Amino acid sequence: MSTEIFALCNEPHDALLARVKANLRALEALQHEMAEAEAIGLLRFYNSDLRVYDLRLLVERAVNLFRAIAGDDGLVLPFEIIVQDATLGSLDLRSSRAWIMGASPVIAGFHHCKFLVDQHVRFGRVLERPPDSPPAGWAALLRLYRSQ
Repeated sequence: MSTEIFALCNEPHDALLARVKANLRALEALQHEMAEAEAIGLLRFYNSDLRVYDLRLLVERAVNLFRAIAGDDGLVLPFEIIVQDATLGSLDLRSSRAWIMGASPVIAGFHHCKFLVDQHVRFGRVLERPPDSPPAGWAALLRLYRSQ
């Protein structure tokens, strides 16, 4: 493959990496907040504590940041569905099963976002250019942004 063709193929990945790097400070701050909230969020989940809702705020912030990085391209549909379930569902304390069914999407959405924030920070710090053969974490970001 000629260098010119390779450069054209990698152009969207270069742009994505540049946008990640441009948002690195906000991503690092969110990463710190999510790391702090993870243990208390899980404790609240296992204690049927309605304050597990607090994780939704971090999910919403992550999604807004990801959307800003995505620009007009948007985010991949499975992720959008996961975070919609995390932010729009209702929590129900009538029974253990109802609580788990209502709160599990919040925990799942939070963990998806936390993983993706961690990958943004990791690759925003270490990559100078997109890799020719992407590791799984970078490939996950490419897929999130429909760049793969």
